[in-house]
Amino acid sequence: MKKNTEVFKEFYTHQPGTWFFTPEEDKNFHPGLPAKGFGSICYDEGSVYTGDIYYDGRNFNKLGRGIQDFSLSSLSQVDPVTKERIYLYAGRYDYRKTDWIYGNGVLYFTDRDFNPTHYVKAFFNALEPIKPYVGNFSNDSLMKGYTPSMERKDYHPRRDLLKKELGNNLDSKTIFIGDSYFEFWNYPQYCKTCSFTSAFPSTSFLNLGLGGSTFLDWSVFVLGLKKFFNDDPQKLVINLGFNDLNIISTSVKSVLSCAKKVIALIHKCFPKTVVYLNTVVSAPFKPQFWKKIQEYNDELRRLAKTRSLILIDVATIFDGYKNKDYLSYFYLDHCHLNESGYAIFSDIIKQELNK
Repeated sequence: MKKNTEVFKEFYTHQPGTWFFTPEEDKNFHPGLPAKGFGSICYDEGSVYTGDIYYDGRNFNKLGRGIQDFSLSSLSQVDPVTKERIYLYAGRYDYRKTDWIYGNGVLYFTDRDFNPTHYVKAFFNALEPIKPYVGNFSNDSLMKGYTPSMERKDYHPRRDLLKKELGNNLDSKTIFIGDSYFEFWNYPQYCKTCSFTSAFPSTSFLNLGLGGSTFLDWSVFVLGLKKFFNDDPQKLVINLGFNDLNIISTSVKSVLSCAKKVIALIHKCFPKTVVYLNTVVSAPFKPQFWKKIQEYNDELRRLAKTRSLILIDVATIFDGYKNKDYLSYFYLDHCHLNESGYAIFSDIIKQELNK
C-alpha cells in the first residue's frame, strides 16, 4: 500500500465498513475533508468492494469503476435450480443512484466449487440487468477462465423464477408475494419439517417468493400477475421491505412510499382480494439497522389503521426472542430464517390467516 493509505480497524478485524482509502494525487487523508481516491469497503452480507471511492467528508461512497467480490457473501449461496453462485461483479458504480451497483458491468458466475460457468454483460441496477450494455465492450477485459462463448444473454433471475412459480396452482385462493423469506420457505436446507407446503399443504395456497426482491420490483411484477388469474385471489400476503432497508439501504420514507404504491396497485388489479402485510424481521446480521427497521414497522402499524389491509406483526413476535439465543432462529448467514425460525414464522402467519 502507498504511504498515504489510511487503513481502518475494520480491515484488521474483517468487519463490515471501510477497510482502506488512498486519496488520489498522493494527498493525505483528512477526516471531514472530501476527497476522491481508491479503496475497499466490506458490506454486512459479506461482499467486498475494491475500486474508486468518493469520500464526501462523512461517508465513503462507490463512484467510478470497481469490483465487488461475493465469494463470502450470503448472496452467493448456490442456487438450488441452476447449481451456480454469484461470484463477482466488475464495472461501474454510482452511489448517487444507489449504494449498491449502477452502470455498465459484467456479473460473473461459478459452480459450487468456484469453477467459471457463465457471465452476464449488461447495464445493472443492483444485481438485476435493466438494459443492454451501453457502448463498446472488449472481450479482452473478461476475467481469466471466461470466454465469449460463456456469455448468457437471457439472464432475468427474478422474472424466470416468478414464471416457474406461476406454473403451479393458478386456481389458488391465497397468494404469497415477497422476498427470500418466502422463497427460501420452499427449500429443505432452511426448513425441512416446516416448509411452505407442510404449513399450507392445500393447492389453494401459492408461494411466489423471489429472493432479493423489493417493493420497487413488485410494482412491476404485480401488473403481470393479473393475466394469470381468472378470479381475484381471496387473500394476498406480502413480505417485503427487508432488502429495501438492509441491502439497498433505502430510507424509511422511500420504502414506505413504495409499499403504499404496491398496495394500491394490488387493490386496483385484485379489488376483491384481502391484503395482508408482514412487518420486517430484524435479522442479527445487521443490528445497526434494527432502529431503522423499528421505525419502518411503526409506520406500517399506523398505515394498517388507515388502509384496507391487515398487518401480520411477525417482527414483534421475533423481537421477543432477542434475549433468548436469538441466533438459534436464523441460518448460518444470520440473515435468513432456519428451521426454528420458520416454525415461528409459519405459526404466526397461519394464525392470522385462520382468523
